[in-house]
Amino acid sequence: MIPASKIAGCVFLAVFATYGYLSGDIQLDFWSAEETFNARTFPRIIAAGGCLVTLVYLCTPAREHTEDFVAFNWGPALALVVLMSLYAWLLEPLGFVLATTGFLAAGYYLLGERRALVILAASLPVALGFAGIMALLDIYLARGLLVEAVMELFQ
Repeated sequence: MIPASKIAGCVFLAVFATYGYLSGDIQLDFWSAEETFNARTFPRIIAAGGCLVTLVYLCTPAREHTEDFVAFNWGPALALVVLMSLYAWLLEPLGFVLATTGFLAAGYYLLGERRALVILAASLPVALGFAGIMALLDIYLARGLLVEAVMELFQ
């Protein structure tokens, strides 16, 4: 019998391979088509890395005792899927920094961290740091309708 973890590895391999294949459909601006680093580069790096890691995993022997697929604790996993959907839905209204901080904080809480200071210290700097890097690279991130409304009040 094939362990459920190896089946999951095959699914991940198929997802990464499909992601890499579909990255060829990403439209490029005419001036970036000949560049070494363009919009297709990073998705292809992710796909290649994911395929490599899953192939290594699939080639390693399975452990004797593996958890039963049905006995897996599905509650937190499904809650994280709902949380990711909520994050995508709130990204535009709240803006990147607030939505990402909330997403990370809720995710940490869901996974068992209960100390508010640790949650905040692990969430806010990541969101602000990533937003700062994207601003330096001149990449647009949603500021959010809430932030826009607050900024409108102070003008």
